[in-house]
Amino acid sequence: MTDPFLAELRTEVVAAARRQDRRRRRHRTGGLTAAAVVIALLTSGVLLFDAASDADARVEVVEVDGELRVRITDIEARPHEIETAAADAGLDLEIEPVPVGPSNVGRFVGAYGAEGLPPDLRRTDGDGATSFDGFLIPAGFDGQLRLSLGRPAEPGEEWTVGSNALSRGELLACEPLQDAPLSDTLAAIDALDTEPEVRIYAIDANIDLTPEQHHEWSDATVTGILSASPTLLFVDVAYDPALIPTRDEPIGC
Repeated sequence: MTDPFLAELRTEVVAAARRQDRRRRRHRTGGLTAAAVVIALLTSGVLLFDAASDADARVEVVEVDGELRVRITDIEARPHEIETAAADAGLDLEIEPVPVGPSNVGRFVGAYGAEGLPPDLRRTDGDGATSFDGFLIPAGFDGQLRLSLGRPAEPGEEWTVGSNALSRGELLACEPLQDAPLSDTLAAIDALDTEPEVRIYAIDANIDLTPEQHHEWSDATVTGILSASPTLLFVDVAYDPALIPTRDEPIGC
């Protein structure tokens, strides 16, 4: 057997063993244990390493003041590694990979419980946009939690969530456009090799601007730029200072 085969087999066996363990805890019924799987593989000449070793390298789960803090420390973390690390801390977590833009790959982009978003879950380690690297939840939470994890979208595949267009890998990556005039953003978009569709929303007037209105709003402040796909940008602008968010640090790179 080749090394890639062993790696794939290891991944599938660990995930299957963990699912069996979760089902056993929920239903209090017997089943194949992870230990039995290890023994069976060892007698067949296949060495299965400790599942926690990989999870610990890419996922951090710690208890702080009565809360579990789950954080992805490496964007290469695999769904089964996150599930394993959470299960070891007593958290029933399932991860669903979903297609996203470059800056959201390897990050959480949604959280769901049996009845929607758990009220006690708090996002942490985010960038102020649509994704987050970690969350806090009470250590005694005994429900089932499902999180979406960003994976690279295939060409033509619809993104599950939009991206901050100023983040690394995105259309306007690292451009100094946050809180700048709309004219700067339009100039930066015109300089792109691609020609994305641009939709501009004026918050003060609660209207979508037509191309003819861009000039009268050219001095308005850009409050956000969202990439919905590689070919579609949403830009929000405002004149009223009360409508411009106060940020502790720049969004983007």
